[in-house]
Amino acid sequence: MGGLVLLFGFYPWVGIWIALNPQPATILLPVVLCAAAVTLLGLIDDRRHLSALLRLTFCFVAIVGALLWAPTLVVRAITWNYDHGSIALQPTVAMIFTILSIVALIQASNLADGKNGLLIGMCLAWIYFLGNALPDNMMPVVLGLSGVLIVLLAFNLAGALFLGDGGSYGLAAFIGFMSLVAAGAPNPHNHAASDQIGLIFLLPVLDMVRLMTVRMARGQSPFVGDRDHLHHHLLAAFGWPGGLAAYLMMVVLPSFIAAGAPRNTLTIIALTVVVYFGVIGYAKRLVRMRNSTAT
Repeated sequence: MGGLVLLFGFYPWVGIWIALNPQPATILLPVVLCAAAVTLLGLIDDRRHLSALLRLTFCFVAIVGALLWAPTLVVRAITWNYDHGSIALQPTVAMIFTILSIVALIQASNLADGKNGLLIGMCLAWIYFLGNALPDNMMPVVLGLSGVLIVLLAFNLAGALFLGDGGSYGLAAFIGFMSLVAAGAPNPHNHAASDQIGLIFLLPVLDMVRLMTVRMARGQSPFVGDRDHLHHHLLAAFGWPGGLAAYLMMVVLPSFIAAGAPRNTLTIIALTVVVYFGVIGYAKRLVRMRNSTAT
């Protein structure tokens, strides 16, 4: 399982890097310990099926512990338009916002991990975009994670290995913390504004918000399973890997465009939201037309 690969492969590599390079240790050590704890939680959930409340509480405690250990990771301001616009956050609001951001990414990533290649492919895209904004002393970690993801992707696409909750929780937690490092990078040439980072993770988080809203509107638990996810609609409309290619294109293309036109990132976010709902509507219509033709 992917969680075991992280526990016995990637995290020890980060530990070795920390031992050899103590400068980034103040940030990386709490991050990797938090990610390892969340990975263990996911591995237990894979076998015991823990309640949503217990999982959320554990994630909350682990993330708070990491942020208290490394308070520089807390998001102090929300920035946009290539840092030409910003809103300073009060300390308590900043802590709550940071915690909720990581928890939301963990939950969204877990929901998106429904088809082979999907979450790992997104993680590769995320770490690529974040790598351009991370400090130079984080590059060995970025390269190590990229190598692990490529190996996992090969086995996952072949159906020989599955991430499970352990893998999805651990990857989302670690990459989420790396986005906080990127947001707070002291070098202005490497710094990433909040809107750029938000765009990177927008699609799975948007899908999660829509799913939970629809479920609660129906009187259901927001954590109940269904087949209304974006990847389910793409699978029904385009098959797989056609649906995989469409999903990853929707994740990657907006960030590529924003990288070349960072001052237009808010506009690109708005267009991505419109495209997201348009694609779901088109996929549903395509399936209905196909079913009506078959009958």
